[in-house]
Amino acid sequence: MSVSYSKAERGVNALPAPRLAVANEDFRLKVLFVDDDQFALRLIADGLRSRLVVRTAANASDALEQLETFEAHVVVTDLDLGGGPDGVRLLEKVHREYPWIGRVVLTAHSSPLLAVAHGSEIPPDTRYLVKSQIASLDSIFDAITDSLSGSVAPRNVAGEGQDVFEISSSQAVVLRLVAEGFSNAAIAQELGFSLRAAERLVQRLFQTLGIPSDAHVNSRVVAAMMYRNGRVAVR
Repeated sequence: MSVSYSKAERGVNALPAPRLAVANEDFRLKVLFVDDDQFALRLIADGLRSRLVVRTAANASDALEQLETFEAHVVVTDLDLGGGPDGVRLLEKVHREYPWIGRVVLTAHSSPLLAVAHGSEIPPDTRYLVKSQIASLDSIFDAITDSLSGSVAPRNVAGEGQDVFEISSSQAVVLRLVAEGFSNAAIAQELGFSLRAAERLVQRLFQTLGIPSDAHVNSRVVAAMMYRNGRVAVR
């Protein structure tokens, strides 16, 4: 059976849920922090409990279950959540089912192109913070409140003085696959390239990252470590 709506009803239903304005200093936001690193999770959550109502979750499934009863204003999540759905899948579901909830990414990767699987995308209006660049918990608190404004804030890039290598967006895709353990043949299949083209792409990536062509150096392992330690940025 189909259900029809009047023009006025359709107009009301089409309106987005209102963003929360944080004006009252006595008001405390409800925030759900999601990270499989329990030490980091407790450190950040405990540090912000004086200013926020905090819940924590170790994975995407736990987070979605908690959102059914915990009326969070903001979700803060890492992108790598161990086994199961990653942070991007979580954010996509939050964006789709709870569009009024603010979203903040807190990750080790200096660029979302390095942290997001090929073909995936972090939802718009999501704030992006790099763990190594956070000077204090104020930065996280500011991102949380800013995520409710509805405007897009600049994403963090590598800070000055850090030993960070810049690569192109296409190289970022290749680096993520290398870090996930893909062979050159698997990369070629994943991206629809020839094996020779994939080999050239990987070799150029290693050159850009300053990894020497040395028989005693496992270039793939070095690249993966640089990727996971946030030493790569996308220009």
